[in-house]
Amino acid sequence: MHRRTSNSLRSWLIFIATATALSVIVAVVWSSLGRAGLIPDPDLSQDRAAVIGLTDAPDTLDIRTDSDPAVERALLGNVYETLLDRDDDNKVVAGLASQWTVSDDALTYTFTIPEGLTFSNGDTLDSSDAVWSLQQLVEHQYVGHDGLDALAGVTNPDPTTLVLTLSRPDPTIPRTLTGRAGIIHDADATAQRAIDVPGSGPFTIESFTPGERIELAANPHHHGDAPASGHITIRYHADATTLADALKNGDVDAAAPADPTDAAALASALGGSDGSSDDDADGNADGGSFTIADGTSTSETILTFNHEGESILSDEQVRRAVRYAIDNASIAAAQPDAVAALGGPIGPLEDGYEDLTGAYPYNPDTARGLLSYFYANYFGTLDLLVPTEYADMGNTIAGQLGAVGLTVTVETLDKAEVERRVTEGSYTLAVTTTDGVDDTSVYATSDNVMHYTSGTVQQAWKAAMAATSQQDYETLLRAYAATVGNDAPCDWLYARKTTVAMRAGVSGLTANMADRRLPLAKLLAQ
Repeated sequence: MHRRTSNSLRSWLIFIATATALSVIVAVVWSSLGRAGLIPDPDLSQDRAAVIGLTDAPDTLDIRTDSDPAVERALLGNVYETLLDRDDDNKVVAGLASQWTVSDDALTYTFTIPEGLTFSNGDTLDSSDAVWSLQQLVEHQYVGHDGLDALAGVTNPDPTTLVLTLSRPDPTIPRTLTGRAGIIHDADATAQRAIDVPGSGPFTIESFTPGERIELAANPHHHGDAPASGHITIRYHADATTLADALKNGDVDAAAPADPTDAAALASALGGSDGSSDDDADGNADGGSFTIADGTSTSETILTFNHEGESILSDEQVRRAVRYAIDNASIAAAQPDAVAALGGPIGPLEDGYEDLTGAYPYNPDTARGLLSYFYANYFGTLDLLVPTEYADMGNTIAGQLGAVGLTVTVETLDKAEVERRVTEGSYTLAVTTTDGVDDTSVYATSDNVMHYTSGTVQQAWKAAMAATSQQDYETLLRAYAATVGNDAPCDWLYARKTTVAMRAGVSGLTANMADRRLPLAKLLAQ
């Protein structure tokens, strides 16, 4: 009996000693791997910080009442999240709702909101918050409410289900819910200041200095992966030049101008947009290179035609001649803010896009033939308004129109003055830019600034808006775009480019639509 006890004790002591030794070995190896960066430290991201420079400073952070796109750009996807989301190619994907279905008649949308979601204050996020948010949006007519004109009712049968009932089909509803109309707010929150309103995104607002900066901190209650950096500073700069200097000097880790024209200027200041720029002589903070990434905006540059009253462009044949006379491809190739030539009202990142550049190929002879039907001096002098930043392009357009027999006077003005003149109708032609939001429908209205009206176009748009499936919607949008394009209410010159720049060792910014949406959860400065 004594021998058996002694043997058992000896075995037990050997086991403890072996286990202890193995534990020490594992701890040493694990520690070494961690120091080498081979094993991620779950808390490391909270100690990381990154600074991004922008040029569009918002006056407030009230995402409900301030319509400034700068508010949405800074906060949407970072502090606030939406029922549905958009991927980097502008396709609608799941957001806070993990999935959604649409009834056959397209009058009922049912969304599934997973359990376990929370706001930054720790409150539970469920379908009752979604109902309340939509009701508040409509009742108070917050920014984005006009996208829900077809909404007839909203209910939540249970905490994970949200049901929207429409009065008529509206295939734009999913996309609408990727914007401000789709933000789910906390129904129980009592915050009085905009910066204190809890969201469900990866960050919270730590502080806000109007015109200067926004400080974001990681949301400890976020349902998804922790952001790559625990602290983000959004620092605002007056223009692309000062922003480029800040990046060169190491004051910011990344830069993303809001206006594609500024983005082009930034790329030029950093040495080009061909990928990287060795810039030691200019004081690059780390002596390395800048990564310059180009993407596509939903904004477009167009040659606007005035259809009002006695304007010669109220004649379809003249409009068609102008389109044949202008070489969109060469203009797009020469413009630093252009990503691709356009031929129709729908851009490459929008539903229903189709390359329509072949509809009116550059053909001066065809343009001359169309104009030959009119008597001499019929056209008079065409007044072309051009924003200062597009002065060279304005001269190019005037030259191309002059080559087919049209006399053009170019007025180079600041952008605000061009917009004012277009609004009041005192022009013949004008180079303008769209903001990339709801621009496709403008040709189907009778109150647009071009004074363009077409019953055929309006019917084509009406048909698209009555679509009951995404496939039918996109098919009908293509038909609408072809109808509009053929009637030539303007000349769509090109889709605009977006640019983001990062110093060496910085990653996590995507370029597509960076002028409108700027998710920062993956931004990492090493």
